[in-house]
Formats: sequence, structure tokens, C-alpha cells
Amino acid sequence: MVVGAGPVGQWVSMRFLDCGWEVTLVARPVAASVLRHRGLRVRAPSGARTHTALDVAHDLATGLAVNVPDLIALCMKSYDVPIVARELAALTVPGRVPFIAAFQNGLGSEATLAEVFGRECVVAATTTTPLSLSDDGALQVEREGGDLCWAACAPDAPAAAGLIRTLTTSGLGQVYDDADALKGSKMLLNLIGNASGAILDLSAAALFADRRLFDVELDMLREAIAVLRASKTAIVNLPSNPAATLATLVRCVPAALLRPLLRGRFSRGRGNKRPSFYYDLASGRGRSEVAWLNGAVATRGAALGVPTPVNAALTSTLQGIVEGRVPWARYQRQPEALLAAVRAGTVRR
Repeated sequence: MVVGAGPVGQWVSMRFLDCGWEVTLVARPVAASVLRHRGLRVRAPSGARTHTALDVAHDLATGLAVNVPDLIALCMKSYDVPIVARELAALTVPGRVPFIAAFQNGLGSEATLAEVFGRECVVAATTTTPLSLSDDGALQVEREGGDLCWAACAPDAPAAAGLIRTLTTSGLGQVYDDADALKGSKMLLNLIGNASGAILDLSAAALFADRRLFDVELDMLREAIAVLRASKTAIVNLPSNPAATLATLVRCVPAALLRPLLRGRFSRGRGNKRPSFYYDLASGRGRSEVAWLNGAVATRGAALGVPTPVNAALTSTLQGIVEGRVPWARYQRQPEALLAAVRAGTVRR
């Protein structure tokens, strides 16, 4: 079962279907109606295809009534995970909970699920394939070469060994030994240009064109790397997302040499596409995943005694805008305003 019919949920469903798995996709009622009618459509540089051989349900209860899944992939935003976890707990039989894969960005969703279902049932997961939805609703693969990545949160549990074998033999991506390393490494890549880009309403290309803003990004990444190292979390390379290489460059290469390297890598990869936090902000829903990324870095840094003033400043600034306490117009395309907020946060600490 896949819960959430955004780009990641549709992509994960496609990958399961490609392997011959039976799939139930749980989507909001309007999206469920559309998907039942036209199926899953994907366009990639290598070609386009459509899958219609899947069940689509409009809520969890209906989806679980279709069949009892062996694996539930949660593909909603991080802030929706606690609600979905409670609903799933009410609908499943204690002791017979399927594996639950958390595809959320950032840190913390696995811990939330483990509190409800136990670590032995939880799998950290991500995709390194850049995805979007086109205007006609088709899933667009922006660049090929990425993959699904998995890591059991309790790899020594007997049942986890069977799941890992199934994922490996099915060709459903790459399996890692360490869930924290997987999600921490992906977080580094998700952080780049995300909070700053949303606050300033700028693309990654525009951010990296300004040396001062690039320095903010560099300081933010250095803080995140320091927190991961202090927590003894390994940083690993992922398919098409070399997080370990990035961490080494950020720590060892002078900013003047690093800027053109990262500018080329991330400007080409994203172009004028806005970061994910931007869409949270522009939606007007008053919620953001920043607490699970920059906020998680700041929170863990405080617990470990690692200074994280830039991540803390980015988190508080973006959260203030999202919650309506700070006018977005104060920061939109106003680099000086963000630089002042970051400087103030650094001085306070």
C-alpha cells in the first residue's frame, strides 16, 4: 500500500507495479477519482508509460479493506505523519502490523512511527530521483539515474532480514545498513537552497549567483555536517546524490573554489524550479517541513552542544512567514533582510 499520491507516492507506486507487486494507492477523494479514470502516467527522458493495474482508495480504511499489505509506504509530508500514524494504529491489529516505510524528508518521522508501532516495523526510505507533476497531472521524471533507497530501523530483527531480501531480489532500489545514515545523508542534499530559496522567493540558480547568499548556504551545511558528526551519524553517497562527497568538499575546499562546483551542480539540477519549502509557503496552509530539516539540525545541535545559529535563524524566519507572523514581502527578493536575520542569530549565540 502507498499512502499519498503526490510525485513521490506515484513514483513509488510505479516502481512497485514495475516489479509485479499488487498496489493499493491511497489518495484524497478528488485525486483518487482522477487516478482511477486514467491510471498512473509517467514521463521520463527514456520514454513515457502508463499503469492502470492498481487499486485506488480514497482513505486508509477503504485501502486496508481491499487487502492486507505486507508493506505500507507513507509518502505524505512530515507534518502529516503523526495523524496518519494514529489512524493506522486504530485500523491495524496489534502484533500484526505490516512494515511501514517512511519516505519523508528530514529527521524524525521514523522516530514518530517507532513510538506507535515499534522500531522493528519501521523502514527509513527515500528516492533520489527528482520528480514533479506536470500541468496535465502526469508524473515527470526530471533526471534519471536516481533510485529508491531503504534501511530497516531494526535491521537485526528477524522479519527485517526477509524484507531486505525481498527488496534486493525485486530490484526495488538500494538497501543500506544504517537508517540514520540514509536519512541524514539525504537531508544534507534537501537542505541546499531550500529554506533560503523559500524565504527569498528565489531559485537555486539565483541564490548561488550571490556570493553572500552562497556563504549562508555553506555555513548552514557546515553546521548540519557538524551535527551529524557529533551524533556519530555516517554520511554516505546515494544514487546520483553524492552526500559524502559533498560533505568532504564543504569541509575541505575553500569557498572560492567550491562555489562554482556547487553552483553548476545544483543550478543545472534545479534550474528555475523552486525548492520544496516554497510550495509549502505558497500554498498558504500554514505548515512547513522546515522543523524536520533545518529545525532538526538546530534542535539536535542544541542537545549535542554544537552551535547552529544559521539553521536556527532560517528555521525561525521561515516558520514566522509560514505562520503569518512575519510578512513574506519583507523578505521576497530582499537578500539584505535575510542576511540581517542570519547575522542577528549568529550574534545572539
